[in-house]
Amino acid sequence: MSEQLTQREIDLWTDLLKKYKTLYVAELERTRAQADFDAAKQVFLSADIHRVELFRQTLRDFQFGNEARIHSLELIKLLNIEDAKQLLPELVFLASWGHGALKKAQDLILDLPRDWVIAHIEEASRPVLAKAEVEDEEAKAEDKSADYGYLAEAYGYLLDLYSLLDRELARRLAKEAVSHPDKRVKAVGEEFL
Repeated sequence: MSEQLTQREIDLWTDLLKKYKTLYVAELERTRAQADFDAAKQVFLSADIHRVELFRQTLRDFQFGNEARIHSLELIKLLNIEDAKQLLPELVFLASWGHGALKKAQDLILDLPRDWVIAHIEEASRPVLAKAEVEDEEAKAEDKSADYGYLAEAYGYLLDLYSLLDRELARRLAKEAVSHPDKRVKAVGEEFL
């Protein structure tokens, strides 16, 4: 004997079936997308191309757009360690200012061999600090009332990064900041010490 179903019961059941079909189709599409990605990854990694330069331009030059930069931070894991090391200046640049991928950039730096990073990070940081100082000067030249503090921001984020690597390294950078003539930079260093 069969029960008489209400319209509400039929609607609930129909909705569940539709949602299941959507989920099933999405899973099939995901499986296809993963296979396509895996094939593209193999071609990319085996091709005789300038992989590091592609990453470098994507991370720093904004040529491929912000979304590509965020994706490339995930894809760096595909590179061998020697290729990834070559991207330290770009990763330090991305770890020197506030944005949505800051933590990812820091994590990628921390994933590199620690002793190697400690030996090379100050060299990679110099151009970042110099660029921030120039940006402050340019902003001030355009608008005398401007007070952007790019350099102070860069020092602050780099101090955060350095402290994750090595306390003495961070202390050196903080002392450098304290001796800087910009009061904002000086304050960042004093706060850290």
